[in-house]
Amino acid sequence: MRTLGRSACIAVMLPDLSTPEAFKQALLAAKSVVYGDPTLPNQSGEKAERILVQAGILDALKPRLKIVPAQAASQELIAKGEVEMGLYNVSEIPEGKGLALAGPVPALLQIATSYEGALMSDGSEPLAARAFIRFLANPEARAKWLAARLEPLADH
Repeated sequence: MRTLGRSACIAVMLPDLSTPEAFKQALLAAKSVVYGDPTLPNQSGEKAERILVQAGILDALKPRLKIVPAQAASQELIAKGEVEMGLYNVSEIPEGKGLALAGPVPALLQIATSYEGALMSDGSEPLAARAFIRFLANPEARAKWLAARLEPLADH
């Protein structure tokens, strides 16, 4: 069982993010951009910062960047209009709450997170673990993965 999580931008006004150049221009035109703390483990902030480096715009954005460790607090800044745009994993963007998914990071700049399930050779409950992985990989689970804005890989 493998699923994919993609990075995306959220904003109040929806910019064009359809190409790497449009993505860069939208972020450079933003008055402010927020993302999570890149030093915290398992946060989208590390991916967001790598995307900005890869796009070649991190240094230009530094004066307008806000790094906010708490995801809900940083997204609230966007909803209140205190920050113009944010970079998060698509699955981390709540419905409503004054936020809009502006779109995914263009494919050439995208850094996806791949989640995989596996059995441990010395696990204490191998039958339960195997049943859980089968449950997660079951075709009926696909709708739940999609509802969570994760992308089940076609071959699973």
